[in-house]
Formats: sequence, structure tokens, C-alpha cells
Amino acid sequence: AEYLNGDAQLWNPDQNSSAKIFNCDDVAASPVMVEMTVWDPKLNSDWCEVELTLVNNQPDACPDGQQRASISGHIETYEGENISEVEVFIQNMKDSAYRLSMMTSNDGNYAFTDNPMYTDYQIKASKSGEDDEGVSTLDIVLIQRHILGLDEFVNPYKVIASDVNNDKRVTGTDLVVMRKLILGIYKEWPSVPVWRFVGKSDLLTVENALDDCQEFISISDLNGNMEGQNFVGLKMGDVNGTAKANARDIGLGTRSNGVLTLNIIEQQVNKGDELNLIFSSEDFNQVHGYQFTLELDGLIITGIESGDAKMNDSHIGLINNNTVTVSYSDMEGVGASDNIFTLKAIATNSGNISNMINLNGQVINSEAYVGDQLEIKGLELNVIGGEETTFRLEQNEPNPFDEVTVIGFVLPENGNATLTVYDVSGRVITNVRGNYTQGYNEIKLNKEDLNVTGVLYYTLKSGDYNATKKMIIID
Repeated sequence: AEYLNGDAQLWNPDQNSSAKIFNCDDVAASPVMVEMTVWDPKLNSDWCEVELTLVNNQPDACPDGQQRASISGHIETYEGENISEVEVFIQNMKDSAYRLSMMTSNDGNYAFTDNPMYTDYQIKASKSGEDDEGVSTLDIVLIQRHILGLDEFVNPYKVIASDVNNDKRVTGTDLVVMRKLILGIYKEWPSVPVWRFVGKSDLLTVENALDDCQEFISISDLNGNMEGQNFVGLKMGDVNGTAKANARDIGLGTRSNGVLTLNIIEQQVNKGDELNLIFSSEDFNQVHGYQFTLELDGLIITGIESGDAKMNDSHIGLINNNTVTVSYSDMEGVGASDNIFTLKAIATNSGNISNMINLNGQVINSEAYVGDQLEIKGLELNVIGGEETTFRLEQNEPNPFDEVTVIGFVLPENGNATLTVYDVSGRVITNVRGNYTQGYNEIKLNKEDLNVTGVLYYTLKSGDYNATKKMIIID
């Protein structure tokens, strides 16, 4: 009786195995756990639990409402990175009250395991986040090359990610919108979500991607378990794949060794003076784009004039009186020049220019894209004729990091300096000592030399000066 009721297994000598009866209630509760035991000839035994997914292949065998099937899939970027924290929705198209949702974890998988069969479903996905994460001037350069036919995309999903104004075309208008987001003029995309999720399809091409992509998956007359209902997630505007997809993804671009220097001339100014800050560089060579933040103290930027870089007001963002963002792209490439561009300013205090302007990555990363391979290099500002009078320790870049990071610092004079890295308990991991020159210097740290992961602190000491910052090493 227990066997017939599905409550026990029955040994079948002919098959040298046991059997179990599953009923409609089991199908409704699928998947179910079954205890499996094996014996050897000496009756030594071991057991395990096996998860069985039950499918009713006899539509008339169970009363209405007891026939269930699962729907599952995977969500990843076009580069194959699993995407976590995606909210996936399933809607029964014949029952408006049947709407379920779940969040993906780091494996990017989702599954709705108990859905009434023989009806229609639609699945959609969404993900929140920072609109500008992973979006930089390098993306503008790449999309511009695609538009001009210099280096066209071969991946249809990159085309979809480029359409940030949602007009089903990739044009210069998308670049205008992107630059405003990068500069901080836009706080969010005006016409698209942070992420778009389209059904994965081998039929999408660069030519048909914007017309044929579907931001949902439809299932008609569900008659069994449906696996492989997969989405591709697109971080809008990010065509070089630097946005973070999950907790294991560092989501950072590759930075090469080396820093390019922008120069301005030291000036002693009086309050109310109108100034021309001419930016030059001796080491620019085939620079196809750059971006950085300027922090001001005693200056207000009033405009910009082009030099060898054809810049205009659309390439700067006046975040407030103390912060200016800059983003510029150039298909031909900017070389060494005595006049790359000029910023017009008014002095609100009297003093030296060297004490009134600082280039950093506080709002957008300070970086330039060099050569045919668009190698990413750092940017720094040098005031010619001025003396750095302040001690400064920079945030390491990149941070977090999983291989190499660079710590920049400024010394007010030539001298010895010691960088100490230690963990949260105060245990010293490493010391780096050296004699450094006045102005900007860098120390490179390798993860394999530190041999730790997690949160660390680093302190730089030079004479009477010292400063401390935090960094993170990840697996």
C-alpha cells in the first residue's frame, strides 16, 4: 500500500533495482528529492540524495492545475561574464495575477520551477546600477570608429549597447548623449535603462541587431521543462566591456605603464584677472582621446578655445565653480603641441596658478588613449615655472585590483620617502623605500608580491609629511 501510494520504494529482483511511484502531487512539487542506496556483494552500502525533475507527459493524467514545468536560463554579457543581481520576471500571459520574479546570483542563472503547463509565458529582465559605470571617452572613440567605418563592430550586441538615444540607429547623436553623461551633465541616460537584456540569438547580426533584438522571451503553450531561455545583458554605452557584471568581476579597463603630461605656464594672478590657460604637451603622440577632472581653488572657467585639439564647449562639463570635467576624442590623433587647447578663466582669488588648479580622476578617470591599439595611459598636470609646495598621496589606480596597481604621490621637494602597506590588523605587508624627486612620482605594487587579498591600507611618509589611503585586492 505504501508503494502504491508513492510513500515507499519496492525492490524489483528482475531489474536488480528498486522502483517508486510518483503521482500528480509529486509533479506539482517537482523537483523532488529521492534517497538512493547502493550495495556491494558483501552488503556494504552507501547512499545519497538525488534531485529529480518530474514532467507530466500525459496531459489527461492529472486534474487541471496540477501539471507543472520549470523554465530556466542563464544571463551573461556578450563577453561571457555571468551577470548577478538581475531581476527576472515571468508573466503568465493568460493570467494577469500570475507574475513572479527572482534575482540572479554570481552564476547568472535563473529558474522558475513550478509553472502551470499548457499556457503562454513572457520573461523579461532588468538590473539597476550607476548609469555611467563602465562608460568612458574610450567608448566614444570606439563607437566613432564604427560609425566612420574605420573599425566596424562585428558583434551585434555592441551595436545595441551603442544606441543610447534609443532611435534604432548608431549616429553622432548617440555620441553627444554619451559625452554629456561622461562629463556629468546628464546624471542618467535620458532614453534607455542602465542595462538592457535581449534574448540570446544566433540570428542577430550587426545589420539587423537594432531592429530584430527582443527584450523578452516568449514561450507558447508550455508543455514541458524549458531550459536555455538565455539573455545577453548590455551595459548601455559600454562597448569595451569594463562595467562590473558580478562580484567576482573587477570591471576595470587595462592601464599601461606610463603617464602623459599636460603642461600650463605658471602665472601670478590678482583677483578679477581674466586668464588664458594654454595646455601643451611634449609627449602626446597619436592621442585619440582623453578625459580628466580639474579641481579649482580661486578660478572659474568661462570657456574653451580649440588648438590642435578641436575642442569646444561641448567637451567640458562645469559641474560647479570648483570642478570641471573634460572629454575629447580625435580620430586623427593629437600629437605634441604648444597649444592643444586653451581654457578661459577668471581669478576669484590672488595667488599662483600652481596653487589654484589640480588634475585628477575624482569625477571621471584621468586617462588618454594612445596609438592604433588605443593603449590607456594616465594623465598628469605640470605647471611650468611653478614649484609644487604641497605633499599629496593619490588613490591607487586601479582600485580594486587583481594584478598590478599604481600609487602616485607628489613631494614638495627632493627627498626620501617610505610607502608602508599593512592589513586591517596593522600587520605590515611590505615597505617600499626610495629617493624621489620634487613633484609627481609613482610606485607600482604587484599582487603576487603582496600575497594577500582583501582590504589593505598604505601610508606614505617623507620627512614631516605623511598620508594614508585604503585599497582592495581581489581574487
